[in-house]
Amino acid sequence: MITSPLRSSCLQAIIAVLVLVSPFAAFGQAESKVTASPAANEANSHKTHTITIAYSNGVWNYSIHPAQANPKRAKVKRGDTLLWVSGDGNWTVFFKDGTTPLVDGNGNPVSTVSAPSGSAAGDRVGAKPKDNDTFTYGVKLLPNNGGPEVIDDPEIIIES
Repeated sequence: MITSPLRSSCLQAIIAVLVLVSPFAAFGQAESKVTASPAANEANSHKTHTITIAYSNGVWNYSIHPAQANPKRAKVKRGDTLLWVSGDGNWTVFFKDGTTPLVDGNGNPVSTVSAPSGSAAGDRVGAKPKDNDTFTYGVKLLPNNGGPEVIDDPEIIIES
């Protein structure tokens, strides 16, 4: 039988070894996950563009991440993902004149995307749009403050 002081010393030694080894085990696991995914800056990688819609006192404001010079005329590539979000109210994005660059996971056209205030939604840019194709879309926003629905007309431009 192990005496109490000896048992305590053994227990402390085991805990110390586990504490020392656990960061290395976690590091090895994290490293394997990182190397399994493609690098973010590979030539063939696709980006996710998040367009933030803001509306206040009759003024529209758009921002996009990753940043672009004119977020109201977002430039995207085939295979990229487009997401929209607005914290200013429930919103809907709809593509006009029956053409849309977006497709769902099955390759079917997506002409309308909507979400409640604060939530993001969107889809992938399909393979069919050609370089320099421009898609005008409508943004409908029902402001959080209870005002009337407002509409704006930004654009998406396909680049090579």
